[in-house]
Amino acid sequence: MTVDTAEGTFYVSFHIPPDRVSDLVIHNSRDSLVTLLMIGLGSAIFLALVVLGLMYRITQPVTSLGTWARGLNEKTLDEKIPDFEFQDLNDFAEVIRSSLISVKEGLEREKTFLRQASHELRTPISVIRSNIQLLNKLKIVQSNDQRDSRENDVINRIDRASLTMKHLTETLLWLGREDMNGLPHSNVRLDHLIENIISDLKYLLDGKIVQLSIHTSPCICELPETAARIVLGNLVRNAFQHTWEGEILIAQKGWIVDVENSDTSATETDDDLGFGLGLQLTEKLTQRLGWRFDNTIHQDKRIARLCFKAELGPF
Repeated sequence: MTVDTAEGTFYVSFHIPPDRVSDLVIHNSRDSLVTLLMIGLGSAIFLALVVLGLMYRITQPVTSLGTWARGLNEKTLDEKIPDFEFQDLNDFAEVIRSSLISVKEGLEREKTFLRQASHELRTPISVIRSNIQLLNKLKIVQSNDQRDSRENDVINRIDRASLTMKHLTETLLWLGREDMNGLPHSNVRLDHLIENIISDLKYLLDGKIVQLSIHTSPCICELPETAARIVLGNLVRNAFQHTWEGEILIAQKGWIVDVENSDTSATETDDDLGFGLGLQLTEKLTQRLGWRFDNTIHQDKRIARLCFKAELGPF
C-alpha cells in the first residue's frame, strides 16, 4: 500500500509466509483456483462446440450438394433442385444441372442424328445393291458385242462404294447402341472368321499389284461375333481398299490380330469413299467394347493391331 507523508510517498508491504497463512485463506484460494479452472474448461468446451456446430452447419450443405451431384442421371436431371440452405450453393447446383442438361441434349441430338442417318442410308444402299445384281443378270443375257468395255469398271466401282456404305452404316448403328455389355457372346473360331472376311473382301484387290500374306492360328474366342466381324471387316477393307501396289500382311495369333499394309504406288488418294473413317469408327467401337486397338503410320506403311482381351498386357 502507499502512504503519503510530509517527507513523500512511502510504499508499505507486508509478507505472510506460508506457515503463517490461515486455513481459511488456503481453502478460499483453492476454491478460487478450481472455479477458475472450471470456468476456463467450460469456456473451451463451449467454444469447441460452437466451432463444431458452425463447421457442421457449413459443411453439411456442401456434403449434401456433392451427394446430390453424384446421384444425377438422365432421370433425376428434370427433378427440382433441393434447398442447400445457402444461396451460393443453390446457384452452383443450378449451374451443374444446366451444364448436364446441355450435355444430355447434345448427346440425344447426336444419337438421334446417328440413328436417323444410319437408317436413312439403308434405303439407297439396298437400291444400289439390288440394281447391281440386276446389271449382272443383264450382262449374262447380252452378247459380247453389245457390252461396253467400261461397263465392268463402272459396276465394280458402284459395288465397292455400296459395300463401303454398308460396312460404315453397320458400324454407325452399332455405335448407337445403348448397352454394349449386353451383347450375346459365343465361341468364335477367330482364324476362320478372318479367312471368311478376307474371302468376302478380296475383290478389292482385283487389278492391283498387291502381295497378300495371311498367317493365322487356330483360336476359339468367346466374343460378340457380329461386333467382331464389323471391326475386323473395317480393318481388312481399309487395307485392301487403300493399297494399290505393295504388300498386305494379316497375322493372327491367339486373341491378337495385326493388319499391316504398305503402298509403294503414287496413285493413292484420300478422296475415296470412307478413307480413314472406318478406322476412326473402329477405334470408337473398340473403346465401347473394351477391346484394345492401336493404329500407327510409318511413312508408306500402316499397322493396325487389335486385341480382344485388354488384360493381355502391352502390345
